[in-house]
Parts: sequence; structure tokens; C-alpha cells
Amino acid sequence: MTLQEPTAEGVRYLLGLLDQPAAERVCERLDITPDGAVGPSADRVSSWQVRQVVQGLHGSVVAWMLQEDTPGGRTLLAYYHRLPIGLRRDVDGIEAENDWSAEKLVAALRLAEGPGTLKDARAAVGWVRAVHWPALMKAHDERPLPGFARWALSERIDCPPVLRAAFGAHPKFRHRLRQAGIYESPVHYLHEAPLNAAQLLRVLGLGRTVFPAHLAEAEAVLGPLVRAQLGTEPEAWAVLAQLLPGFSGSLAELLTTAGAIAGITAAA
Repeated sequence: MTLQEPTAEGVRYLLGLLDQPAAERVCERLDITPDGAVGPSADRVSSWQVRQVVQGLHGSVVAWMLQEDTPGGRTLLAYYHRLPIGLRRDVDGIEAENDWSAEKLVAALRLAEGPGTLKDARAAVGWVRAVHWPALMKAHDERPLPGFARWALSERIDCPPVLRAAFGAHPKFRHRLRQAGIYESPVHYLHEAPLNAAQLLRVLGLGRTVFPAHLAEAEAVLGPLVRAQLGTEPEAWAVLAQLLPGFSGSLAELLTTAGAIAGITAAA
């Protein structure tokens, strides 16, 4: 069996959730090197390809990269051009005289009420820097911020979870967070991100080097599923490798389908 490299990377990533001897047996069956890449990397592809990968990441994934601050993550974030100005200045370590003060931000956000003010709220929130979050939390505790202000602040990928939780859990609010690519945890991302199996595996493979601590939380859930559905049987992994390139469903659906087909084949 000859696998295209993107498929081989996805299979290698999942094999990393097995013990090494079992993974090596599967690699031998699939004729892939066990120590190859598991996802995109800035040192292996062109800058254009890196930009395409990074611009397609969900907000939470970018936030995890920022929080873990790995060398690879810093390289990738240089190609990410959707950070608001305040967060970009924090990332680049820039001090600017024309930054907004906490008082000015709170005043602007208090005015964000009525039709057409969501745009104004988002414009003001774009200037929020890390140093401003405590003051914004204090202001909301003293007197709740207007709905559009809460909305715009919640969409910031670096909004502190405690502040986001204080804004409420209305279904419309949750929907807006999903539109902004923000998930409560890596496990929620694993189950809820609108990605097919191949797309999700690319993100997870990327995470091995740029957000490993957050990825470990997702892998604690994914690992048992992989072992339950595919185990260490090379033929089951061969079925998965055949299905993966054109599979339109989720990763969980792929694992279940591959395991079921392999079971039917074995029984026959």
C-alpha cells in the first residue's frame, strides 16, 4: 500500500497514541516510516503553505499557541495576520504611546448600546492588551457591561475564561463563540470543530509541536477511542488509511467506520 504524505502524516499521528512496538508493526504493514512527520511544519513547507495553514486555524487553536509560546508557534504566528492590534502588540512586545488606557476602554464599551454599536464595540476591543483585562473584569463586576461589549470581548481569543463565563451562557452567545472559533477546551474542540477527519488530523499533528500541553488533554480522550476501535491490528489500520483521504465525516466517525469494516472483514 502506497500512501500520499498527508494521509501518512494523519496515520502516524494516530499511531503515536499506541505503544511503539504496535505502531511499528502497523507502519511496516502500510509501508510508511514510523518516525516521519505527523503534520504541517514551518521548516518543511513554503511560506505560502504555512500561511494557508495558519490562517485556517480556529481562534482557540491560535490562543493555545500563544499561551504555550513554543519556538515553532512563534514562527507560525508571524504568518497569522488576524490578531487584533492590542494582542499583536503584546505578542511583538511593542510599547506604544497611543495605546488606549483602561479608563478609555471601559468608557467606550459602556457606550456600546443600541443599534449599530457592535461595530464600535469591536473597534474598541481591538485595542485591549493583556494589562487591561483585570480592569475590564473589575468594571463588569461593578456594573455589567452592555451586551455588545460583552459580545465583542468574548470573541477575543485571549479573553480570560473567568470573564467570558461571567458574561453568561445564552445559546445565541454560545453560537457566536463557535462562529469565532472559540471552544471551551481541547476536548470540546475535538468533538465539536466543523472539520472532517483529515482536516482535524492536520491540526492535531501541528499541535504536537506548537500546543502540546493543550493537545495532551484531547489525546487523553482520543487515545482510548483509537485503541478501542482499531487496536493494534494492522488490517484495521489499513482500512483507515484507505478511507481517510476522501472521508467527509468526523474523526470519531472515521475510527468507528474503519473498526467496523475491519471487524466485518475479519469475520468473513
